[in-house]
Amino acid sequence: MMQVQAATSAAREESDAALMQRIAAGDRLAYDVLVKRHLQRVYAIARGMVYRQQDARSEERRVGKSVDLGGRRIIKKKKKK
Repeated sequence: MMQVQAATSAAREESDAALMQRIAAGDRLAYDVLVKRHLQRVYAIARGMVYRQQDARSEERRVGKSVDLGGRRIIKKKKKK
């Protein structure tokens, strides 16, 4: 458990570019860190585009699902090689 926490903490300090390189290599932890880093920004943009908070949360989830599917495809493709 301590190793996972240390790895997560270290990943939080990495640049987006470094995390993208790790994601391209199939690293799920890097993917999770990158998504969490930017998800609040996605919500803020959605909130600025729609009237109701509920609609913004819905859009945030929709974008999150799309990003998650894309990330899984990248990681799955790397693991097959």
